[in-house]
Amino acid sequence: MMPWQSHVGRGCCDKMDRPLLAAVPKGRDSNAGARPFGNAAKTAQHAIALTMMRKLLSSLLVAGCLWWFVVPTVARAAIVQKIDDTSVTGDLVGISDGTLTVAQKPARAKRKTQRASGATTMPTSQPATGPTTRPMTIPLSEIVRVVVREPPIKPPPAPTPEPASSADSDPGSTGVLSTVLNVFFGAATGPPAPAQVSAPAPVSVPVPVTPAPPTSQPSSSLHWQARLIGGDVLNGRIDRWRDQTIGFTLTAMDGQTVEFPADHLSELWCPDAAARDRARAVAPEPGPEDVAFVRKDAEVIAVKGLVQGMDADSLQFRYDDQDRKIALGKLVGFIVAQGNRQPPPPKFHQRVELDSGDQISGQWTGVNASAVTLQTNWGVPLRLPMRDVYSIDFVDGRLVYLSDLTPAKVEQTPYFGRVMPWRADQALEGGPLRLSDGQYAKGIAMHSRCVLEYQIDGRFERFGAKVGFEQPAGAGGQAAVRLLGDGKVLYENADARGDQPPAILDVDVSGTQRLRLEVDFGKVPEVGARVIWADARLLRAKAAE
Repeated sequence: MMPWQSHVGRGCCDKMDRPLLAAVPKGRDSNAGARPFGNAAKTAQHAIALTMMRKLLSSLLVAGCLWWFVVPTVARAAIVQKIDDTSVTGDLVGISDGTLTVAQKPARAKRKTQRASGATTMPTSQPATGPTTRPMTIPLSEIVRVVVREPPIKPPPAPTPEPASSADSDPGSTGVLSTVLNVFFGAATGPPAPAQVSAPAPVSVPVPVTPAPPTSQPSSSLHWQARLIGGDVLNGRIDRWRDQTIGFTLTAMDGQTVEFPADHLSELWCPDAAARDRARAVAPEPGPEDVAFVRKDAEVIAVKGLVQGMDADSLQFRYDDQDRKIALGKLVGFIVAQGNRQPPPPKFHQRVELDSGDQISGQWTGVNASAVTLQTNWGVPLRLPMRDVYSIDFVDGRLVYLSDLTPAKVEQTPYFGRVMPWRADQALEGGPLRLSDGQYAKGIAMHSRCVLEYQIDGRFERFGAKVGFEQPAGAGGQAAVRLLGDGKVLYENADARGDQPPAILDVDVSGTQRLRLEVDFGKVPEVGARVIWADARLLRAKAAE
């Protein structure tokens, strides 16, 4: 024991002859002695620090959860995007007499730094003089889009579990896909009946049968994506399909149920994206019959018939002059034949996009900071909480995006036997539209050789777009790009290249009846000929005041 150590007490360390407390004389290094006590103090400090760290991490976790679930629902000022590429930021107040009223928030002025007697006064924010908000009215015809808030990042939906099914309700459970297909259905009455289908063409049913309402309700555990005529998209589950009316419970909007006529349903798909892609790959040309897509092992087969409804565990399907059933667990989706059904006539309306990806169109009847009220295209009033709304697009107004129109004619020439279909509002292989100068939400992607023709009937005055190559896949591409109106060349670049900056188009199309977009093979045809018409849009003449 060192002479300057004095024992204050001993405990369990007596056997080790180690003091618990020690006094350190002046001028001596405090770390020179009492090492055991120093270690104990450090251990205690570490324990305290660890406890504080745990509490801090818990607080951060709680704060993160609050940010994830609460912040996305907090309303913020909307951004109203106008035709002239300007925007107005503020709170949505309401609509009246063809105008939208926005409570525009004034900018906060900063007081300049003042210097007095060598001292510096820090700048402070000072509210602008006058009212806290400034109402502004904007004609609806001058609005392109209202962005309510950024959508939160959400995980993809979990795959839908497949209910067990027997062979008599499964068109693909016992058949083999080869040159001849034996597709077994569960008949509505009696034993299963086989039907031979010559591949690759699906079965044709020449005589349609009046659909009968199902006797039970669809399973509420299966989620679907429903596409309606006119382009609306709903995600959720079918709760009932009765008397030509479908009750659809949305995944968004706190599970609100929407009813729409069954003849408004255009397509229905399961959430399995890979299976949907396989189904579209084997889809036949549109015809007078509906087409159902059914899983068969790792394959998807297409069968023509007549969709009649849906019950608790199966799709009711008229095939070979008999009522059959397709197990929902094996159903990838179906496409309803258009027949005499026509999309709503072009007219100025709004399309509301939700954070979940749902899109619902109609005439809005009211809007404020808490909700949008909409008269849907099928005539049903609907209230959409603003916390679920991402954006509101103005369709068929003065400005019309070409990607919102359906081409009157499509020509696609294979490149080495492969056709890469054109796409609207996404790249050729999916994903966002991206040029060398940035990303675009609207536009058309085409691969050589492709021709799209639009019947515009002289309704527009100007055509605008930014034409370039998809990045990065088309960075080294070459193509010939042309824009024609009624056969007259309005723009042409016979040697467009991916390493060139995008070309900005602003073309007079007054009186043009038919607009034609061409992407042809370049001087050296190759796979990089991926051309994007970004923000391709038509503009009507401004109405006289």
